[in-house]
Amino acid sequence: YKNAIECYQKMLQINPKKKLQLNYLFVSAYMILNQNDKALQIIKQSILEYPDHKQLLYLRAQILLKNNEVDLAKKCIDTILLKDSTDYTYNDLLTQYYIAQGNKQLYLLQKRKNLQLLINSLNKNKENIDLIFEIASTYMSLKEYKQAETYYNLILDNFPNNYEVLKQKAVIALNTQHWSNAISIYNQLEANYSLEEGFCNNKAIAYIQIGNYSKALEYFDKTIQLNPNNKDAVFNRNKLRLEKKNKI
Repeated sequence: YKNAIECYQKMLQINPKKKLQLNYLFVSAYMILNQNDKALQIIKQSILEYPDHKQLLYLRAQILLKNNEVDLAKKCIDTILLKDSTDYTYNDLLTQYYIAQGNKQLYLLQKRKNLQLLINSLNKNKENIDLIFEIASTYMSLKEYKQAETYYNLILDNFPNNYEVLKQKAVIALNTQHWSNAISIYNQLEANYSLEEGFCNNKAIAYIQIGNYSKALEYFDKTIQLNPNNKDAVFNRNKLRLEKKNKI
């Protein structure tokens, strides 16, 4: 990103008319580098030059929240919402603000409002996969797994092996204690993607729940092969081995 910033500076010299677009790139790079003061400096100057650009205010609010300057962030969020109160992205800033404040009740109320904005947008464009993902993720954050699964299934209708959706559906199966379903989903992930520590560990836990201890040990072994420092997997494997030995 440091090299990218140097490139952006040269691009700005070559074509000053692209200043606004390049400022967005500068800000993104500085945020990734955790140089928030530099990012804010660019944003403040850009807002003076381009006061009607809501995205600049959005970035400013994000950085202020990241810096825990919640009062300043709230003023910025209020300004954005006066300009556009229907955009989900801007309303989502309020959920971040309420989290920073520790106000769970207002956070949940805002989450519901944001969810309705997403659904309204999806009704205007039924094939927008990004919106479907966002709706499903919101339901997941509210722990409303049945609704989340309904939207994830809409994606699987078109992309049956989608990595992120299958991962989330496995999480739903584990949380709702549908162990065999979880194993089936992890089998699908294993058949289509590289083996992962999380897949193996969760699959082992699911096998324990249905009483298949041999398979559970197999997948704890695979988990430890992928990450020998996974203390939970080592503990669970050793505990399971001891239980099997005592039964013999």
